[in-house]
Amino acid sequence: MQWLECQRAVLLALCVLALALGCASGASLAQTHPAKPIRFVSPYPPGGPNDLVARLNAEIVRFLRTPEATKLLAAQGADAAYTSAEEMPALMKSDLAKWGKVIRDNGIRGE
Repeated sequence: MQWLECQRAVLLALCVLALALGCASGASLAQTHPAKPIRFVSPYPPGGPNDLVARLNAEIVRFLRTPEATKLLAAQGADAAYTSAEEMPALMKSDLAKWGKVIRDNGIRGE
């Protein structure tokens, strides 16, 4: 049980990190916000860990979509990239493959 809770806590931290650091794509500055509401579906009862992650993610995304947040990020040369807990493993896998190749091809080593 503790292992599962640890995995969920790590996933939550990674989601928050991805939302905070996912500001690298300049192309999304020109995109408009969705015209319809986004619905999050969690297969667990209210109040559980997945519910907490989904609610936290929804609030972060809601804030990042505000004009104030968009202006703050744009002033720093960044923009927000939105993802969900369900999409995060695929994103991490693709980033690991992409950046792993760059590291191997260039012989980069940690010090």
